[in-house]
Amino acid sequence: MKQCNHELIGPAAAAFIKMQRYIDIQKTNSEPVFILLYGTPGTGKSETAARVMNAITGNKHIINNNCDYSVKTVNGTDCNIDLLREWSVDIQYQNMHAPAWLAVIDEIDAMTSAAQTAALSFMDRAPADTVIIGTTNSNPAELQARFQSRFFCIHVAVSTDIEITEFIKNTYNLPGEIAGEIVSYCAGDIRQAMNDAKSAQIDQEIAAA
Repeated sequence: MKQCNHELIGPAAAAFIKMQRYIDIQKTNSEPVFILLYGTPGTGKSETAARVMNAITGNKHIINNNCDYSVKTVNGTDCNIDLLREWSVDIQYQNMHAPAWLAVIDEIDAMTSAAQTAALSFMDRAPADTVIIGTTNSNPAELQARFQSRFFCIHVAVSTDIEITEFIKNTYNLPGEIAGEIVSYCAGDIRQAMNDAKSAQIDQEIAAA
């Protein structure tokens, strides 16, 4: 699988590499891929999932040369029995030129118990070129045991203040003092740090105008 873990921070970058290796193993064994990323909010789980899908598709998310590289992305609250039925039909008619049948389920813990049960059959019948990545802020143990056991679980830990500071300092061209102050308030939440850094960057640009 193509490498594209640039701009992922610390634990998220490590999770990308681990996912890459697991996908390669499953591909060698002609087995479908079900991965669950878990950790506290703002650690980069959704971004990591997106980067993995980009690596699989070559950054193509549209129909190109009659090849459908689209990634199905849905929130767990919307991943219900009816949608799983649609997916069960769709997966059987996947474009033969596509690299895989791809889906990301954010906040997978929001799926109802009935939907988790229905997903068991869907996952058990999934072709070898299926890749499904789920994310959750909760402990995987909160999912139904049978459902959770089908996933390769990867914990995305909180990045260190140093890792986040260096990232936003370099990405948004901020002085180290300002970057450090932003990080001191975000409690490891990369998403919050990035939003605050964007605001600081805009303030700098306005002040310099």
